[in-house]
Amino acid sequence: MLKDAKSLRFQKWLFIRLKEQIEEGHHHKNVRPKKSIVEKQEMSFVDSRLSVNKVLTVIGSMFVWTPLIFPLVLSVIKLIESGVFLFDFLMPAEMFPLFLSGAVLLFWVSLRTRYYVKHIGFGLLSAVVLLFVGQGIAVLTGLARET
Repeated sequence: MLKDAKSLRFQKWLFIRLKEQIEEGHHHKNVRPKKSIVEKQEMSFVDSRLSVNKVLTVIGSMFVWTPLIFPLVLSVIKLIESGVFLFDFLMPAEMFPLFLSGAVLLFWVSLRTRYYVKHIGFGLLSAVVLLFVGQGIAVLTGLARET
């Protein structure tokens, strides 16, 4: 009986103490604290920055993939129309400025978010280097000569 009385007194004391803490502004872990106006503005800034990063990532990805998907789509259309598969393998190189703008956009977003910076930077660098190496090989072997 004595043990139950102590337990009941402790529960009452704990309830009163938690109530005082909530009234004073010290919050219990289960009570969500109210956010100030500055915190709300900071959260809206973070939310808007995240949504901007998402939009830039989608646009950059579209720019990067367009030079690869566009020739495939045109080849499939030509295959359906005439029954002959014609693929313009130079079109991705011709659309390199579009790819480059998308890759730079993705690299900028990766720098802002600090995610995949090395991967995207290495991919961008290798794409630019391989374009010039491919052009150099075409010039050296005579494939790029007009005859």
